[in-house]
Amino acid sequence: MGTIKRYHIVLLLSLTVILAACRPARDRGPTPIPTNTPAPISTPLPLVPTAIPPGVAENPLKIALLAFDAEAAVEQVEALQQLILDEAGVAVEILLVERYAEALAALCSSVGQDVTAAWLDGIAYLAAEAQGCGDPVLAIVRDIEGEPSIGDSGQVIVSATFGSNRLSVLPTRTFCRLGVTDFYSWLLPLLIFEANDINPDNFASVVDYEDTESLITAVIEGDCAGTGIASATLDQLIADDEAIRDGVRVAATSAPFPYGILTMPIEVPLGTRIALINGLEAIAADEDKAAILYPFLGQDDLDTVNVEAFAELRDFMAETGVNLAQLGN
Repeated sequence: MGTIKRYHIVLLLSLTVILAACRPARDRGPTPIPTNTPAPISTPLPLVPTAIPPGVAENPLKIALLAFDAEAAVEQVEALQQLILDEAGVAVEILLVERYAEALAALCSSVGQDVTAAWLDGIAYLAAEAQGCGDPVLAIVRDIEGEPSIGDSGQVIVSATFGSNRLSVLPTRTFCRLGVTDFYSWLLPLLIFEANDINPDNFASVVDYEDTESLITAVIEGDCAGTGIASATLDQLIADDEAIRDGVRVAATSAPFPYGILTMPIEVPLGTRIALINGLEAIAADEDKAAILYPFLGQDDLDTVNVEAFAELRDFMAETGVNLAQLGN
């Protein structure tokens, strides 16, 4: 009964609304004659401040980077800013950061007149790409055994004393590294472990070594089951001492990771972007000017680059399952 009563109430209210909308207008008598009113006087709008584009003296374009040689870079900041202004005609402010995550955060916070470009490593660049924060425009080039390269792969090596080249020899044994923040000996191996279902928690221990030479010796002698190392570094060590070839086995190799990528947000005007790219390339090509840039980037050269250059790296990162869109957030 209650349901029926509620139904009738709803129906009644609905009909009331409909009838009110359809009711003919009452006879309200003659329409009054409108009277003339004075036209309003126009009032000028307040002035809107003109946006100052990034790259000029009043609003320098910020460039965030993790310096190749932090101590030397601190002393060269003003010299590099002036050099870029002279060579490219772009006013910049160099922001030295301690982690690529800081550079990524500054890049992705670009808005309005507060705009930051950033030199990023491979993971930070892919995170910027996933978050729609910017485009790659320049890559650091380094000469590896006389050949120009924009990046290097990493390898997990295991001691030959185990008679195996499989990652499966690592669990329950000691893994060694150069430090918790070292990319090739620890951070990159963690990605390789993730892609191969190896749980680092199952290692007997993780031991830090002070330098690459002592680290490799420990692996060869079996004190360490394995470690991570840059491919070019291992090649150079083997070239200098062929005994190393017999003492280690390569268990896994990653995609190449770029040394550094200049990533620009869409807020940078096209003219400013082109001028900065050309200016930095000209600086890198001049021996004296490149010496000022070197503490910041550690470059042998710079080269233009686009998103297609990192297809192999994207595939590798996809295998790790890392959510790049969440990095830096």
